[in-house]
Amino acid sequence: MSNIDFPPFSTPSDHPLVDSVRGAQQALGIETVLTGKRAVTDAAFYAGAGMSPIILGPAGEGLHGDNEYVELDSLIETAKVFAGVILRWCGIAQ
Repeated sequence: MSNIDFPPFSTPSDHPLVDSVRGAQQALGIETVLTGKRAVTDAAFYAGAGMSPIILGPAGEGLHGDNEYVELDSLIETAKVFAGVILRWCGIAQ
């Protein structure tokens, strides 16, 4: 067993990255829902390095199990959100 630590983190709801996600979702008619999550994630390492991570991805079930899957429509929607976030983050879209 290793001594890897995944400390909690919190990215402010008014962070520019969160605003970019909110804008991209709004452009697609998706309601932005900000929540906390208890999980082991690499985002903890990014937060520890001074970055402000968020966790965003497609809907699905069975995470890391034999029957893990993602919903295809959600995967496509998430890809569109990521594209919108990139355009907003880079100043190409608002």
